[in-house]
Amino acid sequence: MTARLIGILATCVLLLCGCGTGWTDHKEGNDPMSAKDALKVEVPASASSVIAEIDPYRIQFLMPNDQWRDYASKYPLDQFEEVPYPTEYVVPAMCLPVARTGVKLTSWIAGDQIQYLDTGQRAHRSITVTPDCESGKAYVQWGLNTPQ
Repeated sequence: MTARLIGILATCVLLLCGCGTGWTDHKEGNDPMSAKDALKVEVPASASSVIAEIDPYRIQFLMPNDQWRDYASKYPLDQFEEVPYPTEYVVPAMCLPVARTGVKLTSWIAGDQIQYLDTGQRAHRSITVTPDCESGKAYVQWGLNTPQ
C-alpha cells in the first residue's frame, strides 16, 4: 500500500514538473531581450523603468522628452498620429500621477509591418509615445500583434 502511494505521488510530481514553465515552456520570462528581439527594437541607453512582456510581445519604458522623436525615426514607421487622451481614466498607469494634476496628456501612435519572429509571416508592430508622462520624460510603448 505504501509503495503504491509513493509510486502515485512520484508519477504526479513528474507530470507536474513537465508542465507549464518546466520542460515544455522555453520562453525567457520577463526578459527585455526576448521582447526586444521579437519587436526588432533597441532600448535606448537613456531609458528607465523598462518593462518587457513576451505574451504578447511588448516593451515599455521612460525616456527623455527631447529624445523620443529621434529614437522613433530610426524605424520605418507610418506617420505618427496625435491622439489626445479624453480623460485621466484612459492614460497609461505610469502617467496617472501627472494626469491627476490636471495636465492634458496626448499620445503619438505609429506602426509598421515586420517579420513575425522566425516565421515567414508578417505582423503589425506599433509604438505609442506619451510625452510628459513624468517630469521631462516620455512613456514609450512598443507592441507586436500576432499574425492574422
